[in-house]
Amino acid sequence: MAVVRKTESSFKQLDEDVYIAKIASIEEAVPKGGGDSYLQWHFLVKDALVGGVVQSEPMKIMGMTSITLSKNSTFDKWATLLLGRPIEINEDLDTDDFIGKVVRIVVKNVPNKKTGEIRNKIVDLLVAKRTQEAPAPAAYAGISPAEPMPAPKPA
Repeated sequence: MAVVRKTESSFKQLDEDVYIAKIASIEEAVPKGGGDSYLQWHFLVKDALVGGVVQSEPMKIMGMTSITLSKNSTFDKWATLLLGRPIEINEDLDTDDFIGKVVRIVVKNVPNKKTGEIRNKIVDLLVAKRTQEAPAPAAYAGISPAEPMPAPKPA
């Protein structure tokens, strides 16, 4: 008989918030008990909050969608947002095209339907307003629009 030891999980529950996240991967998966396949969306979150404390390392969080592009599906909503336009009938999508995209994710803490344990759930995906990958031009850093540009120093 094998000896097995239960160890503490390294999983950390993110605080409910809106986070800047990068899409790290999107994978097709099948439920353990069988059934229709679905998509697992893996996001990396920088500056995640856990218990009100900003984490120094990026954290991973996963969202799930159906694999079906239909009018009311989460997959259709997320893909439309990422493309910046509606998806055409009979259009082929390659989810690999979404890898590396930066978005905002809305994270809520909800009870697991089977166990009641509180878990993170991505309830919405939003366009990223500004990210470190697309910073403001350096020429504007630290200057408010109301302040005049400083005059050059005489040589």
